[in-house]
Amino acid sequence: MDEILQFNPETLETYDDKTMKLAVKFFPDFLKNKGFSKMIRFMWSFLPEFKILMTGGFPKLILLAEFAGENDAEVQKQCGKTGRKNQEF
Repeated sequence: MDEILQFNPETLETYDDKTMKLAVKFFPDFLKNKGFSKMIRFMWSFLPEFKILMTGGFPKLILLAEFAGENDAEVQKQCGKTGRKNQEF
């Protein structure tokens, strides 16, 4: 966790496998209430996680780090730094 905290995330959330399975169970209801374009963007954002679930099953623990910035480019840069650093673990 210290490896991620050095990048000053706005928030950190953790989910265990039971919580994630419960969330997946209610995804269809959540998506119905968001509209088609928001549903597509939401599903697209979870594509890497979906691939992990399909190939390796549910992880025991998920750590979600959220970053904020003045614009999308700044946030993407911060996420990229975090991702590159975490590939070294």
